[in-house]
Amino acid sequence: MGFQQNSVNKGQNRRNIIGRGSHRGDVFRFFCSTAFLFEAAVLLTGCASPGGGGESASASTERVRVNLPPLSNVNTAADFFTTAEKTASVIPKPVDKVIVLTEIAQSRQKVGDNEMARKTLTEAIQLAASLSKNDTVTTQAVFPRIAAAQASLGDMEAARKTAQSIPDEVGQSGAWSRIVVGQAEEGDVAHAIQTVGKAKFTLAAHQYAALAAIATEAVLKGDQQGARIVARNVEPHWQPKVYADVAQTLHGRGKDAAAQQMIGMAVKAVDGIHDRKNPSYENANRAEALITIAQVQLGWNDKAGAKKTLQRAYQMAGKIGVDSSGSWFLRNEVIGHLVTGMLQAGDLKTAQAAASTIKDSTLREAYLTSVKSGKPIVTPATEITSGAPVDPPAVAQARQGDVTGAKKTLEDIQDPAQRAMLLARVGEALQQSKERH
Repeated sequence: MGFQQNSVNKGQNRRNIIGRGSHRGDVFRFFCSTAFLFEAAVLLTGCASPGGGGESASASTERVRVNLPPLSNVNTAADFFTTAEKTASVIPKPVDKVIVLTEIAQSRQKVGDNEMARKTLTEAIQLAASLSKNDTVTTQAVFPRIAAAQASLGDMEAARKTAQSIPDEVGQSGAWSRIVVGQAEEGDVAHAIQTVGKAKFTLAAHQYAALAAIATEAVLKGDQQGARIVARNVEPHWQPKVYADVAQTLHGRGKDAAAQQMIGMAVKAVDGIHDRKNPSYENANRAEALITIAQVQLGWNDKAGAKKTLQRAYQMAGKIGVDSSGSWFLRNEVIGHLVTGMLQAGDLKTAQAAASTIKDSTLREAYLTSVKSGKPIVTPATEITSGAPVDPPAVAQARQGDVTGAKKTLEDIQDPAQRAMLLARVGEALQQSKERH
């Protein structure tokens, strides 16, 4: 299982290269991470557009009121898909319409309706031809999605051409990442690996997302060795997170023994993080990696395991800033994350000791107060998640068989882009539930 070594931006975000909060079961949060800032500037992710004329409908300050198709006679999966497409037709902004049509096509593909998926995707591609390829939202959000949809429908040659046609290197990198993730999640690990070998990733986060998806699927298929090989092809800073994310997914699937094994591999991979030129950064990145692992352990209430992991992170954090190139600011940040994790794990004594070592007086008092009150200062870096997929309310209601409730939830959404995308997701959920029964 060999991989071609591709050029990745090795210098980006050295201090926080671990990049927390991005596991397979929480796609929206992952695409809101810094590395996917431009790709995320659309619709349901809730991120603001970074500019370039690509503001999404959901974030627009100038909302256009449109007449949305009624939901009164929408009851079956087919009804929801048809209404999703009708709703998409009234989306005022072309860029949003293309994205939504592409997402609808992928929802149709997931339930085996490839004929209609291709028809919808063709409409999206025709409309995308009118969009400017000088716009970052178009290159980093629209065309990567189209490439992924083409790949999911088995048209890898078209997907490859779409990815290679993107003039923006970040957009092209994101397209390859989405293609690989889609292949892996469909269970096509062999072709996903082949795609990685041909892809050019310019962002480490894109490479990470692709290889993490392959590693997860490999483990789900019982291929532990395959997962190890995949993880080793990620830059050392990212390897602990790959294993931790795989562990989180495994736990969400009820495979606790395999999840614990992955946690052990994640902890072991921390030793592979090196920065010979700056020992402080090395220790900071190791500590942050361990904190990430501890958050996963806390997500399934393994407080004993989290305490042990955090104790090791505390030892690493104690070495930050003691060398000539050290940064007290960096140390304070890591210690703050540690204090929060220790409180979440119930280790109040160590939390107080750690908080006392923060050099900045204001920050130190804030964390000492949080220890005394027992209320952790939670940031995106220290937020606990279970790893189980979280559906939007309407989709969750549909999975539970509450079609009436799902329709009422959807009727409250007046943004056509958001409603259309969720209508398709509900249709997908209903069809999947029908097939299971």
